[in-house]
Amino acid sequence: KEFLMTLSGTVIAKKEDGVPSFSHKRSLITEANLAKFIGIDENADDLMVYKCDEDKKCLNPEKRSNSLDQAQTFKAKIIILLTSIVKKVAVDGAEELTAEEETLVALSGTPLLSKIEDDFVEFGGNIKTVIVAQHQGVDVLCYEIVTKYLAQMLNEVREAVSELKYGQQGDIGAFGAFEKQASGVMKMLAEAKDGAYNRHAAIVSYQDRIIQRNKYHKNTISKRLSK
Repeated sequence: KEFLMTLSGTVIAKKEDGVPSFSHKRSLITEANLAKFIGIDENADDLMVYKCDEDKKCLNPEKRSNSLDQAQTFKAKIIILLTSIVKKVAVDGAEELTAEEETLVALSGTPLLSKIEDDFVEFGGNIKTVIVAQHQGVDVLCYEIVTKYLAQMLNEVREAVSELKYGQQGDIGAFGAFEKQASGVMKMLAEAKDGAYNRHAAIVSYQDRIIQRNKYHKNTISKRLSK
């Protein structure tokens, strides 16, 4: 809740004397701290985040300086889920995916389970190598998941605004402010995702060249020895 509120901002709805009121809490994320917040940049200084005043409704979140624990970042959690999914694929689905793992698979921009299965074939069933292969693309996956979540949230906001306009309930300017800023955050995420994808593609391309070169040298040596 606090993670998503800090990332996208939020709209707080309250009732005063039976009249609904809405206030917009701005996103605290900028281009400068986005990668640190998600956990992609591990050189994280203290960041400003929203902290809830209580567990259920969180109607009065406060901005606080927070020291990020890399083990608790969004990226770290995605890595844990990916590793668990790989281990379950390794035993041919003998253990079902959890709800969180299914959500990760659903929000991935690529057919995640098919990719893992293909990697098992490519790497001769070596589970450690397959896990490493998934971790290499985790930066892109993080941006994909967060971007899709914000897209879903914006659709919900648009539906809420439409209903409130129809019922003429309260000042809905806060929803417009949220949508405008959330759209800006989505653009920022898209640019960051493209950068992460290009870096990942460069790494994969380099690794493929190394593999092909090693195969060539191995075949060349084998031919010489057979003569």
